[in-house]
Order: sequence, then C-alpha cells, then structure tokens
Amino acid sequence: MRYYLLSFLLLLCVCPAGAQKGKKVTATYHYVSNNANESPSEAKERAVMLARTQVLSQEYGTIISSVSIDVNKAVNDSTTNEFFSLDASEIKGEWYETISTKFGKIEYDERGFIIVDVETKGWIRPIETQQIDIDARILCNGTDPERNLLRKAFFQDRDNIYLYFKSPVEGYLAMYIVDNDESMTVQCLLPYARQTDGICHVVANKEYTFFSKTLAEDVYAQVTRQLVMRCRNDVDYNHIYILFSPRPFTKSNDMEVNDNLPPQLPYKKFQEWLGRNRRRDPQMQVQKVMVEIAKPK
Repeated sequence: MRYYLLSFLLLLCVCPAGAQKGKKVTATYHYVSNNANESPSEAKERAVMLARTQVLSQEYGTIISSVSIDVNKAVNDSTTNEFFSLDASEIKGEWYETISTKFGKIEYDERGFIIVDVETKGWIRPIETQQIDIDARILCNGTDPERNLLRKAFFQDRDNIYLYFKSPVEGYLAMYIVDNDESMTVQCLLPYARQTDGICHVVANKEYTFFSKTLAEDVYAQVTRQLVMRCRNDVDYNHIYILFSPRPFTKSNDMEVNDNLPPQLPYKKFQEWLGRNRRRDPQMQVQKVMVEIAKPK
C-alpha cells in the first residue's frame, strides 16, 4: 500500500532505562475460521492473537474467563457481524516482544472456511503496573471524534486518516503503520517527519487531532500535512500501532524515501526497536489496530 501526503506531520520520542523481567515462550495455535468472508490476512492475524492470548492466560491467568469482541463489517453493501479479537487487557500478562512468527500452509475445510497453524516465539511478562487510561481514536474523512470515528476497521482508497488523542497524564506519543504485504514495510506517521527535535510531547488532559492542518497546534502548523490512505490491490490490510508512554523515548531509526511518503524501515527492524523499548519501559502502552483499505466498488 502507498500513502500520499497532502498535509502530513510526524512525531519522535526519547528512551528510558529499567528493564522488567520476562519469560521467553513459544505459542502455537490451530485456527479454524467460523466466517466464510474472512480473508487469509485476517485469519493469520487472529491465529497469532489467539496463540499469544492462550499462552498468556495459561502462564498468568485471566481476570475474567473469556472475552470476545464483535465487529460489524461491511461486505458488498451488506453488513455482517463477526468475531474480531480477544481483549488482552483482561489477561494478567502481556506479550511485549516478538522473536519470530511462522505459519503453516493455508488450507480450507469442507465448508470453505480457512484453517491456519501458527507458531510464534517471543517474550511475555506479568502486568504489574496500572495502565494509563488514554483515549486514542482513528478518524476517517473528518476530525469530529464522535462522527468520524473509524468503524468496521475499514477505509476506502483515498480516504483521509486522522488521530484523536487525549491522556490524563503528560507523555510521549508515536504512530506507525505496517503494510501487510510481502515487503512488510513500516512507515512512521508520528512523530512528524519535519520536526527537528523528533519528540511528540502531549500535555495532560488536552485534546489533540493529528494530521489536521486546521486543528494543528501552533508549533506544528508549518509541518502538518494531511495523510491519505492508498491501496494497490482491490483490498489491502495494514496494521496501525499507537504507542504512548509517560517516559520519553526516541523514534525508530527510519529513513526518508521521498517528500511524498513518511519515513520508513523494514518490519524486522521495527519489531526489534519496539521490543527494546518495551523491555526497558513497562509503562509503554501499544495499541494495535488491523485496518482494511479497499478500492471503491
């Protein structure tokens, strides 16, 4: 997937010390879809999530026995309701660094539903600190945090994307997007690329709308550009990572490609950078959202 910037902004952050003990684990899962409309990318995503959730609940237990989230999804002008994810915040541990993830061959059962096996290795740890109640909302084609809230995790080609953010404490913010194709390219959306200090500092109890030139803070007014979602195929899948910590951290060591694209880096390098930061900073929160970008019918 490509992105073209009409008005774009990027944020940086600065690194702490103080690692928290963790445990290296291998998680496996045999996933059988229950939805005929599920794509291979969505099935792989769920298989990984379920494998990690299973090993975390076995190791640390859960606050409640099971959690599922239903999402309304638009398919060819009709709406279906489907299982989307487990809420990892209900588990007493977190998967904070990935070492490797391997998938078996995609197969289909007699109903035509996807079957996928996954093995993922990484580091886990108990959740010992209280999570900060941040409010991060991805917005589509508008900046009203209620009316333009991204629903169904769905964009159309050339839709505008914005980020609404508010925290009860001051801290530091970053946002990345992963192109879920063979290249697995990662682009840094925040901190803004043209900021010389490379820090995205947010004040407590203040509402921010990123990627909006109209609502940009004075300090960001000259560097803010609007961000447009693009897709190469009829349908593309991307992962958006929103990172927040009350402790300063530096952005990844990415590089500028051209003026029309955010800075980028390989997925492996991004995961290594993210893992290092989460090892050192147990207060860092990571929200990951899988989104679909489709060409208009």
